Amino acid sequence: MMLKAETSVCSAVTSDTVVVDSGTNFADRVAAARSRLGLTKIELASKAGLAPRTVTRIEAGAPMSSESKLALEHALGLLPPTAEGGDHAGRDMSDVAIGRRLRDLRRARGSLPLSHLGYAREPLRLARLAWMLGNVTEATLSRIERGLYRPRGGWPDFITDDYALALGFACAKDLGDEIGVET
Repeated sequence: MMLKAETSVCSAVTSDTVVVDSGTNFADRVAAARSRLGLTKIELASKAGLAPRTVTRIEAGAPMSSESKLALEHALGLLPPTAEGGDHAGRDMSDVAIGRRLRDLRRARGSLPLSHLGYAREPLRLARLAWMLGNVTEATLSRIERGLYRPRGGWPDFITDDYALALGFACAKDLGDEIGVET
């Protein structure tokens, strides 16, 4: 005899939390929650620290990283079917958003300004950035940019003038202002 699984509804925690039917797929949950909150895809992308095309792709049912899913769940106030615990328990979404912003700034910063010779600028690679900073490994930078690791001492101690200069900012305060970290 086959039992039909019950569809449960997660309870709301705050007024910003959307009640989610765990029987629907994630793409439908995101679209419905975004609509209920009156957000455009661009507004949701900004709130979640994602690119607008990523939100569009996810709402269309495309595969996504666990970081993107977690960012959307947090931005929309969605409770995952297992409301407590899970593999993301204890992760701070601000770390994910800051890490993604640092990654985007690093990628936008060209390390080889050879445009005057007709070459495109190459993105600043993690290995080069780690070498420039001297006190952090490439692996640690990767984990930071994916929101998997918060720097020891917190963001204000990590965002230094050297880091800011490597990303094309005049000082740590300018970089901190850009990513929303008080330095």
